[in-house]
Order: sequence, then C-alpha cells, then structure tokens
Amino acid sequence: MSIWTPDRIPIALMPMPGEALDSWISSYARRLRTTDRGLLHHIGLSAARVDHMLLRLTEPETHALHKSTGISAEVLRAMTLDSYNRFAVNIPPGRRQLERPPAWAFRSSRTRYCPACLRENGGRGPLLWRLPWAFACTQHQLLLADFCPDCGRPPHPWKVSFTGPRGIGACTRDRLDHAVKGRRRPCATDLFHAPANALPPNGLVLRAQHRVAGLLAAAPDQRPQALIELKQLYALAWRVLRGLRTNRDHAPHLVHTVIDECGGTFPSSFPDGSGQSAYHLSGNSSSRRSGDAASLRTHHVAAGTALAQVALRGGHPEHQRLFEWIVQSDHPSAARDLNLGELAFRWRDSGPDLFARVMSYQDPHTLLHNRLRYASATPTPRRPDRSRADIHRRATIIPAMLWPGWALRLLPVDHLRSQGRVFRVDAFRHGCSGLLLVPGGPADLPYVRAAPLLGNLRATRDRESVEQRVYRGRDLAPAGLRACPAGPRARRTRLTHRLRPPPRHVHRDHCRAEL
Repeated sequence: MSIWTPDRIPIALMPMPGEALDSWISSYARRLRTTDRGLLHHIGLSAARVDHMLLRLTEPETHALHKSTGISAEVLRAMTLDSYNRFAVNIPPGRRQLERPPAWAFRSSRTRYCPACLRENGGRGPLLWRLPWAFACTQHQLLLADFCPDCGRPPHPWKVSFTGPRGIGACTRDRLDHAVKGRRRPCATDLFHAPANALPPNGLVLRAQHRVAGLLAAAPDQRPQALIELKQLYALAWRVLRGLRTNRDHAPHLVHTVIDECGGTFPSSFPDGSGQSAYHLSGNSSSRRSGDAASLRTHHVAAGTALAQVALRGGHPEHQRLFEWIVQSDHPSAARDLNLGELAFRWRDSGPDLFARVMSYQDPHTLLHNRLRYASATPTPRRPDRSRADIHRRATIIPAMLWPGWALRLLPVDHLRSQGRVFRVDAFRHGCSGLLLVPGGPADLPYVRAAPLLGNLRATRDRESVEQRVYRGRDLAPAGLRACPAGPRARRTRLTHRLRPPPRHVHRDHCRAEL
C-alpha cells in the first residue's frame, strides 16, 4: 500500500485492470466534479493533452500523475499504447503520433466499444479497444461497435469537457450540423444501448478473438514469436477481404458462414485493410490510407481474422480449401510461368512457415529454375539466402558436366525413347551442373550468369535441354526431390546443400593426385 502524501488528491480512484489511461483520467475527473483539462491543470500539467498522454507518457507527466494519485509509474505506462509499441501499434521515437501499425490500416486514435461493457463499468473502457486487432467482446459475445449510432463518427465515450455532456457513457463528439452562433453542441447520444451484433458462443469469430487476445497478452520475451503469428494472420486476413471483393463467387461455404456471424451484410466495395500492401495499391497517398483506416470496420477485421485463423491453424474440414481460395484470390492466374520472385515479394512479411506453404502450393505453376531457387518442390521452401560469394565458392566444387551417376538418375529414359529422338546428353549434363548453382542464389545471379562460372558458355541451350525439352509439362524433378525424407538430417544431405568447399588441404591433395 502506498503512503499518503500531502501532494495526493484526497479522493482516490484506482484504475480498472487493463483500463486505458484516458478512460481513467476522465473517470477520475468526473469523480472530482471537474473536466479532463481541469484535473490536469490541478496536478500541474496545464499544457498536457490526454490524447498525447494515451500514446506515451513523458517523465514529467508520469511523475505528476504518480505524485498526485499514488499510482505507480509501471501501472501508468501499462495504461498507454506505448506498452504495445512495435507489437500492435507503431509510435515513432521522440514523437507522440500513431503511424501505420504492423497490421491493419488503423492509423487513427479512435476506440471501438462494447455497449454492455460501458454499462457495467460506468462508461470506462480497456486499452484493448484501441488496438487494431480488437473486434469482439468475449465477455458479452458481441461485435464491437465502431461509431456513434446517431452522429456516425467514432465516439469519445469518456471525455469530459465544459460543454458536456454531463452524463456518463454518452457520445462527446460535437454536432457541427447544430452549431448555433459559433458554438458547438455535443452529440450526447447514449452509448450504453447502442446496437451491437451478437456473436454465436462457439463461432469462429469469438475463437479468433480469444486467440488474438492471447497473443497480445504475451510476455515481453514471448512477443517476437507472437508477432510472427500475428503477421501470418494479417497476411491471410487482408487477402481474405480482397478475395471477398474479387473472388466471392468461388469462396468456400465457410466464408459465407463467417459473414453471417458478422451480421450477414458485406458491401461489394470496401477496403481490404492492407494499407501500403505488397501490391503498393495505396502508394504514398495519405488520403488513401486515411480513407482505408476510416472505412475499415469491425466486421471486416473480424471476418478476415476468423477466416485467417482457420486457414493458418487448420483443424477445420475446409481449412485447406479456404487456404487455396485465399492464395488464388491473391494471384488468380494459373499460368505455368508464375514469377516466384514477385510472389515471394508479396508474401515477404508472412513469416517463414506461411511463406513455405504458399511457395509449395504455387510450385506446380512455375518453371524449374525458380523452383530450384526457392526450393519450392521440397518440404521446406525458403527464401534465397546465399550470396554471390557463396555461389562462386560452390562453382569451385562442381564439374562443368554433372557426374555421370547423377545424370543417369535424372534422365527420363522412357520419355526420351517414346519421342523417337536423340537428345544431347552432354548439353543435359552441362545444364544440370549450371542449375546446381541456382538453389538459394541471389536474384542478381540468375542461371545465365551463373553457368559461365563453370565454363558453360552455351547456358541457354543447356538449360533448355533440361527444362524445356525434357521436363516441360512433366513433374519428374519435383517427384525426385519429394522422395527424399523430410527430417532435418535428411535435408542436410541433399545435394545442393551439401556442396561446400572442402578443406584447403584436401583440395590441395586432390589436385596433386590428379596431376
């Protein structure tokens, strides 16, 4: 228990668990029969703004609040959005302004709200409502409300000002359409009884909110791993919304089930929540981002997150069909020469597991050298992580023509005979050796630049011998790769990942023996 000092306000009001700082300050001001500004002035913070304090407290602000209320600095900081910085929100250093968060185009400082919670808690609300990932009240099983049902703007349920309203749980936004002689009148709509969509107790939306709430409550040392899953959910969720705009006719039945949970009404035109997405649809236009944030509503985030949760974690009979629909909506073209580099760029922030799953799904639709670069035909596709120096070192231990034993294993003899033609085996062997330089290599060192490292100057002819004449229209190479066991030890023994320069003395002794 803290010691009561002469500087403390005689009447105390403790914060509720998880309460937002602005909600507590306004409730305290009501308890003292004053306004937010009046309370701050009394404790020596005349120039402070509550909306800035909600984002991040300065040291003088923290000290003044602690001295006058007895609330510890740790509790006060936990009531600000800074406690979720770089995790669920983005507040730049040295500034008190919300920038684009890690997920969703939710740039404003508005709050969603649950009418039932406002009734039970005397108009006070949690910090969680300020986060982009908040879309449902798990206690009352309601979809959170976005706007005041009367004025149609994001309300400030707990702000206390001289102009009113005096009652708790009322919308404090100004009604500019009723301005009289330059004075503004408050909206004063009762938010305690605002309409809210009821959610099924065992529905997918509430399950998704429970999961997301658990991730947001992760301890600081567990947040990096939780952020990976949040990014995966977001990467799928905004593509779900894009699919609802562009590919709704082919959506699985599960999609319509979740839409029904969210109220059953989804307009044909709405933002996908991607903001500055991998497609760069938002560009650098601040008006586009602001409009995206303003019109992206709770039921959009709820539907996207609920379906993303099913597609990501599985356990539902339609989870694979849902995942395929999401990826197809992201890239509806089924062309065989799909650019995996472009696809990898669009899914660059989705986390390693989801990235590998997308690459595996798109593997049959791309060319052989792209499949090798991203290892998309293996159980563990991955981004290229080898430098030019690594590929140069690999070239020192690869022959210009693939070893005969390996070449015999790769040649599709039945296919060659069936065509009644004779293929140049030397070109095939040259091409295979050149393709061994492709896996994991950088984008600025494609096959046509890597093959000359082996002295293969007819790189195009050699690659065509492998890729177009032999494997085009067939899935022989991936079949051989998938035949390898998927365990970690087996993966390390695969050919392209075993190619490391030998120790210097071994290489020297080998050269002497050859001479």
